[in-house]
Amino acid sequence: MRAMVWRLGCGVVLGVALLGVALLGVAAAAPWRAVADIKLGGPTARFDYASLDAAAGRLYVADLAHSAVVAIDLGDGRVTRIGGIRAVHGVLAVPALHRVFATATGRDEVVAIDMAEDRVVARAPAGDYPDGLGFDPKRGELFVSDEHGGTVAVLTAPALRPVARVAIGRDVGNNRYDAVSDRVYVTEGARNQLVAIDPARAAVVARWNLPGCRGAHGLRIDPAGRRAFIGCEDNARLVVVSLASHQVIARFAVGGTPDVLAADWRRGRLYVAGEAGVVSVLADATTTPRLLWQGYLADNAHSVAVDPGRGLVLVPLRDVAGRAVLRVMAETN
Repeated sequence: MRAMVWRLGCGVVLGVALLGVALLGVAAAAPWRAVADIKLGGPTARFDYASLDAAAGRLYVADLAHSAVVAIDLGDGRVTRIGGIRAVHGVLAVPALHRVFATATGRDEVVAIDMAEDRVVARAPAGDYPDGLGFDPKRGELFVSDEHGGTVAVLTAPALRPVARVAIGRDVGNNRYDAVSDRVYVTEGARNQLVAIDPARAAVVARWNLPGCRGAHGLRIDPAGRRAFIGCEDNARLVVVSLASHQVIARFAVGGTPDVLAADWRRGRLYVAGEAGVVSVLADATTTPRLLWQGYLADNAHSVAVDPGRGLVLVPLRDVAGRAVLRVMAETN
């Protein structure tokens, strides 16, 4: 296959083969082309959530095996590990506060990382198995999904002072703030519901059932289209909910154990990554989403991030020929 070279800043040059069947085992019609593999050190047991500081061009990734958040500069390829975050899962960059927040299930806490200094500057308890993170910029509050404890913890940001705990139910999934409705939405996997929290009162104000979904977990809000996209881990489905009618308006079969959802709303695309290593891409050329592409990417490719400004799809992979890498792919039209 023809080689492709991507020139990063500071003279760093990375070369990989173009995306194709022999390299990644996926169809040639994938809506991206391979750009680079940025080496992240030796193999790791698992990467989890990733979050982008778009202005700085820096991606933050949870590395469970090394109890660290990995900061990757997309401009020059530099990699920094921020340690001391035991069994890190959730990661959320909030550039306005100059902070990255991360959840550590090994200590059942949430931590705040100073972006400039790349070090942990605050810690706070966050329940039993804190996982997903959401941020309400209107009130400056952080929402932490306590997966096993059945609540969403609310803390001030960046100081991490406790504000409230909102009872959700068993198997609390991801949460997202929606500025249009001024609500925090959270998935609840035991009853398969989408739950709405009024952040002004730190109280649940509505629940909606998700027919066709088992193990509701992943969540992404489309603010302009007024829709919620929900990954259903137990039956490998993605369901789409209208935030106007609160009804399921579409369902898609996706790869096994869908977990992380990422969106490029500029191009009208939603990316779904799962434990089975399958990535699904939805297109939104009309009011009804459609499946644009679906295929196997790599083992355990269950985390994905998108940089819309640069048109990049970013997938951390735990073991590629004995190395952990960030696979960088450029979106194609």
